[in-house]
Amino acid sequence: MAEVIGFSLISATGKVVKYVEDIKNADEEWAELLDETRVMLDLLTKLKAKAEQKAISQPQLAQLYPATQSGPLRILQNEMEKLAERLHSKTGPKRIFQTIMWTRTKGKIGDLLSKLERAKGIIEIALLNKL
Repeated sequence: MAEVIGFSLISATGKVVKYVEDIKNADEEWAELLDETRVMLDLLTKLKAKAEQKAISQPQLAQLYPATQSGPLRILQNEMEKLAERLHSKTGPKRIFQTIMWTRTKGKIGDLLSKLERAKGIIEIALLNKL
């Protein structure tokens, strides 16, 4: 279970941090996304460490990362992977198109920030072993 948290989710979240850091002249919404994603990356790293130390029980991890696609970490992972793909650096005409399309992606940032906030709360509870 710790391996799943360690590779897929932390990797996707790290990519989003890197891509958003590369955005020039980021407005407030992008800056907020970057801050929240950095916090999430830190929390996920701590959660992974606790899972590896077995400081979080398997039932607790199963609540966070159930086999179905409806668990909070799976939803977060899907969102981070989609956003990382959208923000992935392109070259040439693809880069120009990506810049134009950011305005469409930007509208979805508010929804992603809400999901990050919910997941952050759940992870913080897990880190306090109160889940």
